[in-house]
Amino acid sequence: MWDLKRQWESIDICEEAEADLGDLRRGRRLKRCIKAIAEQPGASFPAIFGDGSSLEAFYRLVENEHIEWRAIASPHCQRTVERTTEMEKVLVVHDSSDLSYRLHSDGVVREHMTRFTGGKQGMFIHASMAVTDDDLAAPVGTLCVQPFVHKIEIANEETLDFWEAEGGVYDNERQRWFDAISRSEAVLGPDGP
Repeated sequence: MWDLKRQWESIDICEEAEADLGDLRRGRRLKRCIKAIAEQPGASFPAIFGDGSSLEAFYRLVENEHIEWRAIASPHCQRTVERTTEMEKVLVVHDSSDLSYRLHSDGVVREHMTRFTGGKQGMFIHASMAVTDDDLAAPVGTLCVQPFVHKIEIANEETLDFWEAEGGVYDNERQRWFDAISRSEAVLGPDGP
């Protein structure tokens, strides 16, 4: 029987810090950044990191071209699968959210984002999360995450190539849901809960 209290006490808020980022210092920095963000999840990055050197270290980490987002997410997703092995059944819930960013007044645009409105650009995230199959429906963790854009909103070939490589170009809304179900089933395996 899965013990929710024991499980919650054992979850390390920094599971992602176990990611192999190619350098131990990056892993330590990632852990410090995750802890700082977890302490003030609604605050801006300048407010979270305070002094200029901490903020600069955070930006260097997230802008490092040698670090893939999947490498950071992978340890948490793997731990989620491990936690599900203690359960008879889990529910997998899926949802999409948009990440919307204002365009800068100087006309600078973020790379590979699509235009939402005249003043905003962004992308979407589709997440698959495991929750307990009981009255509590407590979160167990994230199984899969897929950033995506709508093909009709892609402005140029370079952006199309980027999103095709990410596996995140969709012509219709249905397909991403089917893909998320397939990915979830694949990570839980045939003997999964």
